[in-house]
Amino acid sequence: MDLSNAASSWIGTIATAIGLGSLIAQGNVIQERIDPYSPFRGTAVLGTWTSRQASKAWYSLRPPILVGPVITATLAQGFCGRQSVFLSRRPGPSHGTASWAVVMGIFHPQAVEHRFEISPIATLLPVAKRSQGPEDGTRRQVSGQDGRSDVVGTSKVASTWSNTPTQRLTLHRSAACAAISRTTLIVMLAMTNAREGFRHVGAAGYRASYPSYGGLWTIEWPIGDLAIVRLSPHDILAAPGSDPYPPLLHVRVDCCVEMMAGILKNRKGLCVAFPGRKSSSAVLRFQKNGYAGAHGSRHLYNMAGGVVYPVDLLARIDTPYPFPTTESEGTVHIEVPSLEQGRSVWMSIPPLERGILVQAMDSIPWNTLSWSLHRGMRDIILGFGKPCMDLHRAQLADMLRQTVKEESKTLVARGWASDMVLHHMPDVVHSTVMAGRGDSGDAVRAVVDTAYLLVHAACNLDETHFWRDADTASSLADGAQEWAVLPLSTDTIVALTKFMVIEWSQEMDYQMLDYQYRRCTLWVHKFIILLNTRTTSGTTAVEPAALGFKVPRTVRDQRDGQSQGSTE
Repeated sequence: MDLSNAASSWIGTIATAIGLGSLIAQGNVIQERIDPYSPFRGTAVLGTWTSRQASKAWYSLRPPILVGPVITATLAQGFCGRQSVFLSRRPGPSHGTASWAVVMGIFHPQAVEHRFEISPIATLLPVAKRSQGPEDGTRRQVSGQDGRSDVVGTSKVASTWSNTPTQRLTLHRSAACAAISRTTLIVMLAMTNAREGFRHVGAAGYRASYPSYGGLWTIEWPIGDLAIVRLSPHDILAAPGSDPYPPLLHVRVDCCVEMMAGILKNRKGLCVAFPGRKSSSAVLRFQKNGYAGAHGSRHLYNMAGGVVYPVDLLARIDTPYPFPTTESEGTVHIEVPSLEQGRSVWMSIPPLERGILVQAMDSIPWNTLSWSLHRGMRDIILGFGKPCMDLHRAQLADMLRQTVKEESKTLVARGWASDMVLHHMPDVVHSTVMAGRGDSGDAVRAVVDTAYLLVHAACNLDETHFWRDADTASSLADGAQEWAVLPLSTDTIVALTKFMVIEWSQEMDYQMLDYQYRRCTLWVHKFIILLNTRTTSGTTAVEPAALGFKVPRTVRDQRDGQSQGSTE
């Protein structure tokens, strides 16, 4: 009797447990079905942003909606409210697979400095730190040329966006999206030194790819649907020793936008815009406050938050070549590329415009990385300044190579790999300067960081007097060889280094996200960076996050809608 009672009790307990387990399982299935964000929850997708999600209330059956960062990038406010940010080539290991998480993983609000010294066993030892937030733990093993602990410097480690405002993520095609604007996308392309790699417009829609220093941006816009933009992080740096560069580099948002729009300015009131590239010869004419009537980059500058009316314009007036023989004394002729592939045209620069041009060239901002550059400005600056640069090119290259050899420990202290500095960097900087052109951001970083050791004491790296002095000496027009034998001053090194950055910068079509999109539809209403995650047969395949924008359906939407967007 007791045995049968015990058996009945155990059978009842087991049945109850099975029933409760079944109910719980059914509840989880139901909960997943009523929670459209279920595939995107977890550290694998959200990364460090998991900690920013709201907790589920005990009385609620449905978990809270996921949130992501409010991503904005404009000329006036910078990136997420910061004009100066730091860029890394790849996000940290815990960034997550969501596109907006990747974006926030390659941009950093500040760099936390760590003092360190080189030990005989080549280990980076923190001595003291000044931190205001979490760190990513980045360290680089370095060693001095003689293996002694006699180098003290700083290593910059990225902080996080822990104080960034959040917004609700939007679902689109089984993807979690965070809204951003079209302006934000273009500014981020400029900040990452993007260039057009592929573009196709056809009956199916618009497709393009933009390789950049922060990864590969790809844009797909099917006709009648949302545009999707993916940011794929670099995967070429997995091999040991393939990334000998400092982990972070400094980026100024306003300078990136102005260089893409073709605008140079200084503290003395100069603010001048350059014309675009054309297929005919022309005369350069100065127009006071003429930028408001210009075409092309004005739309980009205005969209990014710039005020166009106070900006002067170096207008390009089409004039048949050969030019009239009644030109003023001091007029120079330069050869610039044409819109027609493989051809070049002539441009005449009168004395007034010549003086404004050299003043603008002395106001080129200092940058650690090459620019995504307005092609018309690049054409004129290179066509005008290349003869003078060629006079000093060999001297500058030799000086930088010698500086690397003499300041190797300082470069290692700034984050460069010791093997790179000791065995390869001297020839890299020399070859980069002598080449005169290229598309490697890594080579530009090596040259600029080396030049900085020679000019860091300069009070303002953004302004020089070299080009005005050189023009006064007529070295640009007459090719005065005596300039080639003069010692290079700090001002000269700064000016020539910035010119070298222009030589290695990427041409960026400022109408890429304006005219081409209008070929598909007349108005753009909303951008969304999507988390392209699809669930099939019980498995979830997480793909790179994407960005899309919605097209308004009605005339009223077209008139009243404002550009918005989102990232996954």
